[in-house]
Amino acid sequence: MNAIQLKNELYTIESKIKQDITNFYNHVISASQDIIFYEETIYEKMMTYLLMMNKKEMSPQAFKEMLEMVMQGREEKWHMVRYYAENADSYSIFNVIVYMKRIWPQYKKLHRQFKRLRVKLIDDLQTLIECIKAKPKKTKHTMQALETLYDLHYEALEALTIELSTIDFRKYLEYMFIGDATISKNEFLSLLTLDRSKRSQDILFVTFQSALTVIHF
Repeated sequence: MNAIQLKNELYTIESKIKQDITNFYNHVISASQDIIFYEETIYEKMMTYLLMMNKKEMSPQAFKEMLEMVMQGREEKWHMVRYYAENADSYSIFNVIVYMKRIWPQYKKLHRQFKRLRVKLIDDLQTLIECIKAKPKKTKHTMQALETLYDLHYEALEALTIELSTIDFRKYLEYMFIGDATISKNEFLSLLTLDRSKRSQDILFVTFQSALTVIHF
């Protein structure tokens, strides 16, 4: 392989890996925004539910004071919380659970895509290592190309230190069953049949062990 062919091959590798790194970061940014939105919405619905549980036990004035304390700094986002707190007598626990069930497939899809893009970067690292180990003939062009590959190697390694944020669904389920909240076993299981993967079933099993202790069968 002459110098021109080698330069072209290194350029092709460089272009591909740069694109893979860009795709990875773009997905991390986009997926992180979606996950933050999902969790904020779960939290908002959960707080609405918990507030409405307290409303039954408190005087109107005490509840109003608590509501204002909870709403501090959240007026721009928590319109639903205030609306239900001021206008409704109850808020169903199912609103929270159904929302979590609805977003679960999208949430899992974001993480699957993250893992696929991460595997690509690992493959790219192997390609880079092979190119660097090949030690092509030292010319001005090949040395410049190799220097770029070294830089890409560092960028790919740096990208691989990133982890996509997660949502602890089990935590929210446990919070929602504080107090006297009760649903039947069949209702609970039907709402949380998320998918048939072994990992999801394992997660559900652990969740059930925690949450079912407060469910009336």
